[in-house]
Amino acid sequence: MADKKGIGRLDEKLVSLNIVSGQFMTDLPVVHQKMNTILKKTGKVLTDRIFDKGNAELRAWLVTLSRRGASQEKLTAYLRTGFAHLTYDFIESQYHQISIDDLVARTILSMKRRNLHACFFKPPADPPSTPVKKNTAASGKVVAIKKSELAKKKSAKKTTAKKPAAKKPVVKKPAVKKPTAKKPAVKKPAVKKAAVKKPAVKKATAKKPAAKKPATKKVAAKKR
Repeated sequence: MADKKGIGRLDEKLVSLNIVSGQFMTDLPVVHQKMNTILKKTGKVLTDRIFDKGNAELRAWLVTLSRRGASQEKLTAYLRTGFAHLTYDFIESQYHQISIDDLVARTILSMKRRNLHACFFKPPADPPSTPVKKNTAASGKVVAIKKSELAKKKSAKKTTAKKPAAKKPVVKKPAVKKPTAKKPAVKKPAVKKAAVKKPAVKKATAKKPAAKKPATKKVAAKKR
């Protein structure tokens, strides 16, 4: 932990270089006391991990002060003073013997290299709180709701049920008939019917009776 004499010199240097406003000079011992409490259990030799842990706890403390109404200017002065304390302890733990003036000078130089001397505290944005609706009368008293009114509200909710969404008429598109290729008509060969000849019917002609010649006696030729 930093000694009071060295810390006093450090605060004077911070104010003289306008790193911290002089109006907060009397408040700076509170910051050093807080930092000593944070670094009390870390041991004599500080590491980068311890420095980061001290930074996180310092900012958490400043957030608490911000919620209590501390100004941003004041919290910025506290933040820079806290970084100066961490840097001072870090450098002191690295050297066995070093003068206070040299230690303060190295602290300021290290802060400027890491741009810690120009840092600002920005309070975190709180989530917006949802307003709670209260059923109050003009007198400020909470008006009791009757059971009959609750029943009316419940029945009104049932009647105001969501109407089913009207379905849009489905417009059917006329079916487009695809042109079908006509097959060429196959002509069947005409089958000629064989002409059936009817047998000629001969008319029967009445035969005339042959006229008989008068019988003539033949003279038998004489045999020679």
